[in-house]
Amino acid sequence: MIPELITGTAEHAHLPLGRYPTTLAEVHARYVDHPDFAGSTTRADRWQRFLALTDLLRSFTTVCVAWLGGSFTTAKPDPDDLDVVYVLDRRAAEGLSNPLQHAVLARVARRGVPLLDTFVILWVPHHDGPASDTVKEYRERRGYWDDWWQRNRHAPAWQPPVPPDAIPERGYLEVMLDGFAV
Repeated sequence: MIPELITGTAEHAHLPLGRYPTTLAEVHARYVDHPDFAGSTTRADRWQRFLALTDLLRSFTTVCVAWLGGSFTTAKPDPDDLDVVYVLDRRAAEGLSNPLQHAVLARVARRGVPLLDTFVILWVPHHDGPASDTVKEYRERRGYWDDWWQRNRHAPAWQPPVPPDAIPERGYLEVMLDGFAV
């Protein structure tokens, strides 16, 4: 369930601190169809682009979850983009043999999708004990993005970050898609 937005130090009301499990239908209802956004000129388009990209990725690899954040998950009427981190099953992603599919993944991983700010984490099943470099990379990237999604920008985007930007203040959404399998 998506919690109510709160007023913080950011320009627009945002989610309270934390990661919130939700569904595609709940995100659509709250951030696209909600009366708060009846006059939005960008939300429906950004949402459709996200769904199309998600469907494309799911057509050839395992998309465990998607983390949604940024201005799309705030009260900003017309966000410029929708920010998403796709958590993909590393085994499925690395097992691809089609060069076009590899090109799509590379583009998604480096923010190369118009009007979507996209990133990728490659998930690997692991258990406690000595970690391989692959597991260490996964843990590092997951921690980085979890930390990043909980930050607010206090300075304009065109200026370098300022110290208050490092303080966890907001939340983000986690949409379960294909799930995790060992």
